[in-house]
Amino acid sequence: MSFLSEESLSRLSRCLDEEVCVVSIIGKSRLTSNGSKAWSIVRSLGQDGDAQRGQRSASDCPIEVYMDSSNKVLYLHLVSCLDSNHLLALVSSGENVADLWQREERIHTRRVLFLFLVSHVVVVCHPSSQFDMSYVRLFRTLDTLRHNVHPRVVDLSKSVSASLSSDWVYAGRFCTPRVLFCFEGCPLELKPSEERRNEKKTEHPTLKKLQSSLSEQIYRMLRKSYVITNNCNEKLLALPADDEFVFIHTACCPSEDLLSVFLRQMASGPAARTSSDAAAESASAFQSFLLRHVHRALAEGFHDSVGKNPVRAVFEVPLLRVWLEYAHALFSLLEGVVGDKLLCPLVALDEKLSAKLGERALPNALSAYKDGLPPLYTRQLHLARMDEAQRVLSLQVRGPSLPDLLVRLEQACTRHWADGRQMCEQRSLTGSACVLELHGDERRHNSKAVRISASDSGWKQAERSDPFALREANWAFYDDLADDDTLSQRVPFEEGHGEPSAAGMMHADLPPGSVLAHPSWALLRLSDSAMATRGLDQPGFLSGMHLLHAWEVRKGVLAHVGVEYECPRGHRFLSADRRTDVPLYSACPCRKERPLLAQLMRLFVHSPEPLLLHPRVQPCPGWVLFWPHVPLPWELAEKTLFVLRLPCVYATAEGVAVCPEGKALSECKLLKGWLTVPSARPKGGL
Repeated sequence: MSFLSEESLSRLSRCLDEEVCVVSIIGKSRLTSNGSKAWSIVRSLGQDGDAQRGQRSASDCPIEVYMDSSNKVLYLHLVSCLDSNHLLALVSSGENVADLWQREERIHTRRVLFLFLVSHVVVVCHPSSQFDMSYVRLFRTLDTLRHNVHPRVVDLSKSVSASLSSDWVYAGRFCTPRVLFCFEGCPLELKPSEERRNEKKTEHPTLKKLQSSLSEQIYRMLRKSYVITNNCNEKLLALPADDEFVFIHTACCPSEDLLSVFLRQMASGPAARTSSDAAAESASAFQSFLLRHVHRALAEGFHDSVGKNPVRAVFEVPLLRVWLEYAHALFSLLEGVVGDKLLCPLVALDEKLSAKLGERALPNALSAYKDGLPPLYTRQLHLARMDEAQRVLSLQVRGPSLPDLLVRLEQACTRHWADGRQMCEQRSLTGSACVLELHGDERRHNSKAVRISASDSGWKQAERSDPFALREANWAFYDDLADDDTLSQRVPFEEGHGEPSAAGMMHADLPPGSVLAHPSWALLRLSDSAMATRGLDQPGFLSGMHLLHAWEVRKGVLAHVGVEYECPRGHRFLSADRRTDVPLYSACPCRKERPLLAQLMRLFVHSPEPLLLHPRVQPCPGWVLFWPHVPLPWELAEKTLFVLRLPCVYATAEGVAVCPEGKALSECKLLKGWLTVPSARPKGGL
């Protein structure tokens, strides 16, 4: 496994026998710098030097290589998830951001450790002019990792090359790298003006103070956190005690591809470099700042240990051939040794914190779900409470553990609901839900909704439970509440012959000849025909609303007709408007504010001569017509008080007709022509 491409190795082959100072560039890049922290290096090498640019990949952290043969410097530029352009390429892949960041952070840590073990100088770049405290954590993590892999690195050093010195072998590196900090976010007021630039005074007086302040701040933080000590051999990095280690750019890289800039400069010569003088001057100043450390490394080395009796620092400048052999072997070793098992406890601090906060917040979120719940509750309430619990969890937890915690919370809430608290919720034919605990067919549903209804003839009233089956709604209740024969007589009406072939009601879409499992309509003769004139002496009628109305069915012939509505509270009232379709629903006069909706339930008819009954009901707009399962029209005998009881519920195999709201209510009706006079007396019938 290699971090260099074949092309890069081929170009570096000219310098294999030269001593080189290795400078690594890590840190974060500005969005306007096209993701490159090495823009100032590229500008300098555009005048004198060779650039070996490694191939980039969106799946790892590539290392770009630049060789400055004139100054004997090998530059290694790490492109990682901390670089804006590379991060955008990673995110565009569509992978989960939390998982992507965890993986890339581990790769980045492994690559940076490698660079610290093979470099003389490490340049830490940052896009602002403020020190980022996350570097302190990174340095401490890298130092711990270095100590963990040190025995393996020593064994590798012994086997790589005989030209390695004993100091190099047992230290696991040829020097303790000196770290320099490069800040690109110079405050606007500190940038050099045109006059100062013309006077060749590129450094603002206050800029020097800012550099000194940052240097003091960084040294104090790294010292107090034990990233650096008096003995540089024991630590990951060192800071120069007698030289500057902070540089602030006074101009930024232009927003264009750096390789294109470099190639254009090489082709056009010095005249083409006048378009970005500020950036060029800043790059030149940084190059001078950096080469001062490089020349010292090549001449006498770094001696960054401090104290009364400073320890001799391990420092060597290897041949490029030896360095390449060692770097390749070390890169392969770290890729295999420094795996997730070793990195996770050190790098995954965000995951640890997120998980710890999650374990504390999960019980609170579950309590928010459980607080104030009834013994049994619906799926709607369950989902609403679960959304509230997830909101509580999201407010208290951040980071990569949140998605898994949300799943665990959902599972815990669902288990709590399913543990004897889940309401059945089976919908009745009127739309109410069963309020019992979730159960099977062995137990009857119950919505706890109760209404008062009258019997087929209207002589009796009783409470009835909300029906969940058509048989219960249109037949069973009325069959249990049958009248005495002295009050009424049932007319053979809607009685099937043979095996039932349909479970519902007779309607326009039902095939002819279908046999119903049970009747939904009932026709009866009332014994007391005198009620046609004096009014219905039955329970439930509102005062003054029990009188049948006289209809002139033939010139000089009057019939008495009553259209009865019944509300859920058992209130009954008659209407007799035959000029239009009869509404299936009407407001009950039992109360003025928010009146209950009464449904058309019975038709009373008394006539001195025979009439024809032909009821057809449209229960909802756009629905099929319903009628009794008998040959229609049906003849009603003269001088007899008949009552036709209509269905309580209208349904087909596709579903139940639900009472609509608003203007659509007027489309629910008993069609005009339900009662007519025969043109000639038919044979048979009543």
